[in-house]
Formats: sequence, C-alpha cells, structure tokens
Amino acid sequence: DRYRDEFEKVAQAKVAREDLSILRERIVSNLLWNTLKIVGAILLIFLALSFLISRNIVSNFERIFRENQAHLTRLEKLNSIETWQQIARMLVHELRAPLTPIKLVTSDLANKQATLSTEAFAGYLSQASQLVGAQIATLEKMLENFMRFAKLPGIKKRAARADQVVRDFCTCYAGFENGRVTTHVTSHEERIQMLDPDLLNHLFFNLIKNAAEANPEGALPIYFTIRADGPKTRIEITNPGKIIPPEIAARMFELHVSTKTRPDQANLGLGLTIAKKIAFDHGGDLVLLKNNPDEGVTFELELPNE
Repeated sequence: DRYRDEFEKVAQAKVAREDLSILRERIVSNLLWNTLKIVGAILLIFLALSFLISRNIVSNFERIFRENQAHLTRLEKLNSIETWQQIARMLVHELRAPLTPIKLVTSDLANKQATLSTEAFAGYLSQASQLVGAQIATLEKMLENFMRFAKLPGIKKRAARADQVVRDFCTCYAGFENGRVTTHVTSHEERIQMLDPDLLNHLFFNLIKNAAEANPEGALPIYFTIRADGPKTRIEITNPGKIIPPEIAARMFELHVSTKTRPDQANLGLGLTIAKKIAFDHGGDLVLLKNNPDEGVTFELELPNE
C-alpha cells in the first residue's frame, strides 16, 4: 500500500508537471498569437496611413507640378513678349540713325533751293542724293539682317558626318574675301550624326564673317578642329586675329550686341544670336572658348552624338 501511494503521488506529480507544461505552452501560444494579431493590426494601420499619406503627397506633387508648368508657360510668354519688345526698341534705335540725316536733308531742300544759285543747288542736290542713297543702303542691310533672323528655317536633321560638313563648307567658301580668308581643317571624328548641314553652314559663315570684319587687313587663317568627346562632338573654330573686347565678350550672344560701328557694317547684332540658336536646335551649344592675344579667338560648337 505504501508503494502504491508513493507511485500515485509520483504519477500525480508527473501529471501536474505535464499539465503545467501544457498550460505554459498554451499561454505562450496565446501570447504569440495575440502579439501577431496586434503586430498585424499595427502593420495594417501603418500601411493604410502610408497609403493615405503617399496619396496626399502624390496629389500635392501633381498640384505643384501643374502650378509650376503653368508658371513656366506664363514665364515663356512673358519672355517672348519681352524679347519682341527688346527687338522693337532695338529697331527704333537703329532705324533712327539713318533716318535722321535723310530727314535733315529733305527738310532743308526748300531752303537751299531758295538761297543757293542754280549751280550751287545742283551740287548740293547731288551730295544730298548720295547721302540719302547711302542711308537707304544702310536701312536695306538692317532689314535684310532682321528678315534673315525672323525667317530662320526650322531644323531638318539628316545623317551626316560633322567633319564632312565642315570640309564641304570650307570648299564652298574657299574664295571668301577674295581669298584673304583661308580655312584649315583637322579632324579626329568620323562618326555619323543627325545634323542640319545648311544651318551649320549658316553658323560657320557667321563666325568667319565676324572674324573677317574684325580683321579687315591682311591674311586671316581660320582653323577648324573636330574631335570626339565621349557622347559629344566638339568643333573648335579659331582665328589668330584681334581679340573680342571683354565688355563685348561677356554679352556677345545677346541680341543687339556688336562691335561693328562703321556705316558699311551696320547690322542688328543678330549673327551670334542666330548661331547660338542653331547650336541649341541641334541639342548642343556654342561658347567662346578662348579670347586672348596669345591664342587668338576660339569658338567651340558642341554637338550631341545621337
């Protein structure tokens, strides 16, 4: 009996321990489950809040983007208006110069006819005619430059090699300025690109024409250097002549900026503005790379390799 009692006690203790272990496992399992439910609920709440916040951020971003686009559109319109206002002021300023002597001569004709002898008046009339003719020629040159700027054609790209475009240009203008201006080409680039050769010829001509007018005496060599630079092609146009005055160089690509003061060189200062636009239309740029007495003047045309 004593052994049976001991055995029952041991068995009961074992059952109690097993029940305790089962209870502990259940408690732990319940705690884990409840914890998982709480964490899951927190995650769902966090995801819902994140979605609402992100949607609000996206909505605000879209609103800001639309407002910026509208602002940019307004700025473009204002810049366009401002540009044309600047052109109008420029035209008025430039046209006034040749019109003033014409006005003075024509308004004085009646007085000269009344006070001068027939022979003297004939001489005055001849001089007046020459003056008016010269001023009309100046007006025509101004209008021609302005019309060239206004009617600049849109870009029409085609497959071409930059070095060949430069060589063809140099061939066409081999006798420029009665042969005083000579061109020399060095090329390290033969890739085919999408270019508009006609517009590039316009750009090159503006540069060599400006160089020739800035250096009216003596031989003037123009050096074209074409080289590859990663995804870009760079064309340097160098002349060893007079440098561009620093005050002009800082603003030379702006409208109505020019170093030309002689009447036979009258223009609207549009040449480099047009050249810059042609570079932009190609997705590139035109910059003044060098401008010093030792190295001369170098412009660099950057073109993308499409």
